[in-house]
Amino acid sequence: MQVTQNLGGGTCQLGSVDLATGVVTPLPHVGADVCGSDLALTPDGRLFGLGSNPGQPAGPIHLFQFDTATGQRAADLGQVGTFNAFAGPSNAGLAFDLSGAVFVVMVGQDAGCGGGSPCLYRASLTNPSAAQFIGAGPLGSHLQGLAISCLGAAVTLDRPGANALLASRNLSTGAVSPIGTGVGATTTVLGLDFDSAGTLWGVGSTNNGVPVSHVFTLDPTTGLASVGPLLTGTTGVPVALALSGCSLPPPPPGPPPAVVVVPRFTG
Repeated sequence: MQVTQNLGGGTCQLGSVDLATGVVTPLPHVGADVCGSDLALTPDGRLFGLGSNPGQPAGPIHLFQFDTATGQRAADLGQVGTFNAFAGPSNAGLAFDLSGAVFVVMVGQDAGCGGGSPCLYRASLTNPSAAQFIGAGPLGSHLQGLAISCLGAAVTLDRPGANALLASRNLSTGAVSPIGTGVGATTTVLGLDFDSAGTLWGVGSTNNGVPVSHVFTLDPTTGLASVGPLLTGTTGVPVALALSGCSLPPPPPGPPPAVVVVPRFTG
């Protein structure tokens, strides 16, 4: 499943998106309760979103699960960490690796982060309050979104807006390294994710005088975005993208059954 989140007028709506055609099929629910900082799908297809508080004081940032049939909020998994933080579409991210570990980006007010940059944390769905600080991004930077490939490569968008930089993010240290010099002069990418084949997709817009929403593919070696089909079927601005595809590898085969030899005695 591919899910995009559209923002308009203070409310949001989730929808499935066909990346080949750009057609968005909105899910029924519309409301402010599904507005979040980023979206991510687990390897087994469950959809989660990170809370958002742009323009507000630092506060608890929660992790939510969404119903992929209705678009409604299905569960509140609780606060990420035990500290206040800032999280909004321009400075937060959410992604799962192949093992199912959840990685969160937000401007945390904990001692490790210091509240000066989007910091990287690792958590679990069973206990998000035990999130572990991994590392900070550049002081005062804005890092939008987080995507992790099936092979473990992580990328984000630096300097959100037109011609933002694609950047890699080290999942062990939190370090950020720019890729190329920008996605494109008239291109704004707002949400991104990898598919199972390793293709990096994005949603956003081009602006040659009038902004037009598009699907994009991004080159993870040059950072350039290639314009794909128009996004149709929605009136909102696409601000997040979540793709499913990676699946947990099957367990290794067990040892063969033991061979039991029963002796047969003849008289």
